[in-house]
Amino acid sequence: MIPLDLASPSSIDSFADAFLKSNRPLHILIHNAGISRPPLTRHERGYEIQFATNHLGHFQLTERL
Repeated sequence: MIPLDLASPSSIDSFADAFLKSNRPLHILIHNAGISRPPLTRHERGYEIQFATNHLGHFQLTERL
């Protein structure tokens, strides 16, 4: 199992690197993780945390894989 935190761009990069190095095939990718109604906080890049996690995190993961 490879840890992944969609709120952390560096975690997404580490996950993608580890997955790609494993040479396992990726047949399907289901984006089923997210957060809802968190207190107003900012992502490490300055975006609102819910938007960053639920949208930008999934986008970055898809692009990396």
